[in-house]
Amino acid sequence: MESDEVAAAIVYNPELEKFLLVKRAENRERFPNHWEFPSGFIKEGETVENAALRELEEETGLKGEIVRSGESFPIEIPKVHVHPVLVRTDSEDIELSREHTNFRWVERSDLEVLKTVPKLKQDLENVGVK
Repeated sequence: MESDEVAAAIVYNPELEKFLLVKRAENRERFPNHWEFPSGFIKEGETVENAALRELEEETGLKGEIVRSGESFPIEIPKVHVHPVLVRTDSEDIELSREHTNFRWVERSDLEVLKTVPKLKQDLENVGVK
């Protein structure tokens, strides 16, 4: 079975020195109530970077600027290939889509105590955030 291609927008606000996480709605089939970066499937003919910016805007209302793309990696359950993209935004004005119920600006250390989707830290590492 082929894997789906997913772009993940690792959103960083330099003024806050924090990253944006969104909480998946409880009615989501996979990983309900888990924290994640805004992400979604890459459409045919779409670049990874454009998909990350589109998903960011669809899921949060934010516009961002690409800082850099990271090395992609597989996740087995569900079978997806994640393409992390570090995105900078100066805005804090979030308008969540119905896919998510909450958002938080977090520091890297906050990830230790949050219930996150699989390999969320891999997203950060692959865009150069240690």
